[in-house]
Amino acid sequence: MNHRNKSPILRIIGIIGALTFLIINWWPLFSGGEAEPSFQSTPSLTKEQARQTALSYTASLCRSCILESFVMYQSNQELSAYLQKNHLVEAYNNSFATEVPVDYFQVDLVDKTSEKHYFVDVHPNNMKVIGWQLPNSKLVHKQQGKEQGKVYHIDEQIQMAHATMKEMAYAPDQFYLTEDVPPQAKPEKDSSRLLVFTHKNKSIGEARLQLHVSVSGGVITAFHPILSNPKDHELWLQEQDASAALMS
Repeated sequence: MNHRNKSPILRIIGIIGALTFLIINWWPLFSGGEAEPSFQSTPSLTKEQARQTALSYTASLCRSCILESFVMYQSNQELSAYLQKNHLVEAYNNSFATEVPVDYFQVDLVDKTSEKHYFVDVHPNNMKVIGWQLPNSKLVHKQQGKEQGKVYHIDEQIQMAHATMKEMAYAPDQFYLTEDVPPQAKPEKDSSRLLVFTHKNKSIGEARLQLHVSVSGGVITAFHPILSNPKDHELWLQEQDASAALMS
């Protein structure tokens, strides 16, 4: 009985949602206005080129590895939604598209011997490595001349992060440390942490350019540039998820 009463309501909500989508996306065409600009999302690289870029990048990190590779085309849906909702696509195309792409290749390199995964994010148009994640393993520490299990002070790890930022063509003096997220483990037993650096000036709308740098002991295990989600956009996403759950 309850299901029968809810069905018409859900249908009405669905119709309203569909009409809202059509009005937002197609009204400019019918009203004589210009359509919203689109993302420059068509890749000029092939998957094989992305694979070779990732293999070249990790060659010095895993010299003795026998790697098997898988290439995926990924899309940052949250960033895409924020830019479209706030009519920032054109501004993004002219500023951050080459630095923090909405769409990108992610290459998963698996060491057949250790079964450890190396993830490398490659820009779809310029062959630039934009981010990466290494396994927190003894081999990675050894390759970088670091002792696994040794506890490093936060100041030492920030210096390591700054060195990596320079390697990735970012100027550390243009960023400030926003967050230091330590692990749940006791600090004296594990000095792994996520360091979040925020750019002093670069932003689009209310989204700020950030660098997320993961460090384990004396090794940088991950580096990712992102455009941070403003809090009001995160709340909007939660509302959309709740609406979608209601419709399903």
